[in-house]
Amino acid sequence: MKRVLIWALLLANVAVAEGLNDGIEALKKQDFSKAFSVFMQECNEKNMEGCVRAGTLYVQGRGVKQDYAKALELYTQACTNKNYSGCNKAGDMYAQGKGVKQDYKKAIELDMQGCDGKDGEACRNLGFMHYKGQGTEQNQAKAIEFYVKACEYKDTLACNQLEVIRHYKIMDTNK
Repeated sequence: MKRVLIWALLLANVAVAEGLNDGIEALKKQDFSKAFSVFMQECNEKNMEGCVRAGTLYVQGRGVKQDYAKALELYTQACTNKNYSGCNKAGDMYAQGKGVKQDYKKAIELDMQGCDGKDGEACRNLGFMHYKGQGTEQNQAKAIEFYVKACEYKDTLACNQLEVIRHYKIMDTNK
């Protein structure tokens, strides 16, 4: 019985990966309608990565009419279900005021969820907001802390940003 359960779980994971891979292949062929359809099917089957990818197509208006509200709904659904990229993407929408009133505090809240879930891009966004003082007090030490964390989570843009900061002494990295 234990072996049957293990095989069932493995096959379920393979099926999820195949669905997303079909969508990714459609993207490579620039068949955005098919990609959107595949990602929405995955999302409806509770694969939160499908929700994030479908949300991104809504933001871009590729394969579907651009709809920021629907994108935010999908990103929020993913975030609520512990897909931390969804938290980051929802945070981006609030930071940029896409389909919602610009709200840096809400962006920080969502990016904190993402960063706590080890999403490097969310940590990088927090570093930028602390550096600029968007939705929070300007704080170089906190900015560096978030850039370092993002780099630890393999966000290459954050690692590059740290190198630029250190090289040009843009911020005091000894704080």
